[in-house]
Amino acid sequence: MLSLAITLASLILRLLQVMLFLRAVLSWFPMEPDNPIVRVTYAVTEPLILPVRSFLYRMFPSLQRFPLDISFLVVLLLVEALLSVF
Repeated sequence: MLSLAITLASLILRLLQVMLFLRAVLSWFPMEPDNPIVRVTYAVTEPLILPVRSFLYRMFPSLQRFPLDISFLVVLLLVEALLSVF
């Protein structure tokens, strides 16, 4: 049973990793927000990125002027760290 839980957690983290990469690639191209792929990708990833972004902006207000979304990278690194555990 524990093996099944670990496998399931690993699968969910891998899918999240794919969704994060998809979000990064989609950000390079102008797309309509009504596009189903964009909507699903943001619906899955935004609940994880938004709290991290809010925390980082509170702790480091100067990041709001930084052109790169550091919160995305933090979430991606957290997912990678969790994957290395499994």
